[in-house]
Amino acid sequence: MPQGNALTPENGEVPTRCENILATYALLMRAQLECKFKPYDEEINNISKECMKEFTEKRVKEIIKFGLSEFDRNVKELGRDDGRFCQSLAAAHPQIIKKDSGQDKTQYPGNENLLKLSTWSASEQIGGSNVNGRPYYFDITYLKISSAADQIEIRDVVVNRGNCKLPAWQVEKLPTKLKFGQSMQIKFSAGDCDPAEVSISTNYGMLSYGFQ
Repeated sequence: MPQGNALTPENGEVPTRCENILATYALLMRAQLECKFKPYDEEINNISKECMKEFTEKRVKEIIKFGLSEFDRNVKELGRDDGRFCQSLAAAHPQIIKKDSGQDKTQYPGNENLLKLSTWSASEQIGGSNVNGRPYYFDITYLKISSAADQIEIRDVVVNRGNCKLPAWQVEKLPTKLKFGQSMQIKFSAGDCDPAEVSISTNYGMLSYGFQ
C-alpha cells in the first residue's frame, strides 16, 4: 500500500498482520470499484474472513473504516483523473491486481449496477399507546438495498463511513444472500442517521453509493 497514515494498533506498538491485512482489504475493495479493476482472486476474501475472526465486530469496523479513508486520502493527494493512485496500487499488489486489470470489459454487470439503493423517512407505529389511548409513532429513516444481480451476498454495510451504527438485530442478519429482485431494509431512528454514503462489502467486492 502506498505510504500514508499508520493504523493505530489495538494492542502493542505496531499493527498486527491481520490488522494490516484488513485495512489493505478495505482499501483494495474500494479501489476495485473506483479504479475498475477486475474482480480479485477469492483468496483475498478468504484470508480477510479468517482475520476478522481475531477481532471484535467493533474493531473490524474501525479497521475497515481506516482502509476506506486511506483510499480517499490518497486519491485526494495524488488525484483521481490521471490514475496515478490506481497505477501505484497495481504496482504495489501485482499478485492481487492483474496487469490487464485497468479497464475491465467482461460481460458481467458493472459493479455499480449490482445493487439499487434508496432511502426515505416515514412515521412508523410502535406498539403501545399514550395516556390518551393514541398509538405511539416514531420517525424512521429507511435504507433499502435491492439486488439487480442473479445472486449477491451482502457481507457488511457501512453507512456514512461508520458514523451511522447499524442496529444490532440487523447486523446479526449479515451475511445475507439476495436473489434478483429481492431486497433488505435497514432502519434508523430519524435524526440518528441521514445516509449520505453507503459502502457494501459483497462477494463482488466493495460497492460504494452516494446520496445527494
